[in-house]
Amino acid sequence: MQFQFSFSNPGIQNGNQLNTSYPTAYSAVPDDWHATGVNAVNVVNVNGVWLPMVFTDSVFTKNDATVPNQAGLLYVGKITLAPAVYAAASQATLANDGVVLSLLRGKNATTAPGSTLASFSFVPGAWSAPPTFSVFEFCFLGDGTGPLQLQLAPLRPGAGTFGGTVGAIVIE
Repeated sequence: MQFQFSFSNPGIQNGNQLNTSYPTAYSAVPDDWHATGVNAVNVVNVNGVWLPMVFTDSVFTKNDATVPNQAGLLYVGKITLAPAVYAAASQATLANDGVVLSLLRGKNATTAPGSTLASFSFVPGAWSAPPTFSVFEFCFLGDGTGPLQLQLAPLRPGAGTFGGTVGAIVIE
């Protein structure tokens, strides 16, 4: 199952990403995701596709619990990430910045709705232009409590830097 961000409203475009020609925007509205944080969602347009950048206080939660969660089944996932920056070098992803992917039990879970089944941290490396996307793998054992929700957050909340740019998330 593949999870990608789409934006029916890509927000307010106001420049290009530092040291690239990629357009950036803030206050974007992701389809099928709930977002919180300063300007909610900062995005960058890489090769014609708007991608979310996880900022210092950004939290993105998939609206619906759609990740399969069969008891005893081992799931393997992949997330594609790159270092990120908007326009100010002081906000660029540092070597110890990253993104946390959490798998939350859905609101209809048979046990502890909203609790975390598994959480993973990924560090895409320090910003350099143009950004290089890397694929990170993770795995989790299903517990059968019901479908899961995806949530993305910064590894270092409050640091004032971007954790990374999110490409795709795949879970099989």
